[in-house]
Amino acid sequence: RELLADTGSIYVHLDWHVAHYVKVILDDVFGKRFLRNEIVWCYNGPGSPGMRQFNRKHDTIYWYSKSDTWQFNDREIRTAHSDKTLENFKAGLAGSGFVSENYDLATEGKVPESWWNMAIAGRYPIDGVKRVGYETEKPLPLLERIIKASSSRGDLVADFNGGSGTTAAVAEKLGRRWITTDLGKPACMIMRKRLIDQSAKPFLYQAIGDYQ
Repeated sequence: RELLADTGSIYVHLDWHVAHYVKVILDDVFGKRFLRNEIVWCYNGPGSPGMRQFNRKHDTIYWYSKSDTWQFNDREIRTAHSDKTLENFKAGLAGSGFVSENYDLATEGKVPESWWNMAIAGRYPIDGVKRVGYETEKPLPLLERIIKASSSRGDLVADFNGGSGTTAAVAEKLGRRWITTDLGKPACMIMRKRLIDQSAKPFLYQAIGDYQ
């Protein structure tokens, strides 16, 4: 929390095992009123034979701001309205007061809902950023939306559980500065190779303390 700028945000991604426990800690550290969204990242996939329950196909992301002056670049992350919404607008929604008369839904788009349906291994539109097949690797569009929403070009993005380096890779492509760390030496090697293969700007690679 102390490392965050006053306009900064933290996104904490967890699955169903511990998300509810960690939220209590986040409420204590950041304050309940600074919870901006509980985001549900959902995805489809085949079920497991013999399961006697609904398939677990979502993870939770808690977004907290540090203060009331948090940054949110809604124009950077807007998505297209559905055809049904556009039809409703043409049928009279424009005069309902729900949106202004001069608002063009087709052009403006909308701020996404707090549930994000994104494939775990989804394709990515930015050239030069590729998946590396790491076990807990996050989909690139997931990090793109988060980084675009809560930072601007030149801002500093930090991921202290870097894993495969997805956060740093996307931050680099989007013109942000970044710091990423991981306790595991294999993860650090994968991150370093990924950024080099991506032709990232020169960066410092540093080992601190005893790996064991």
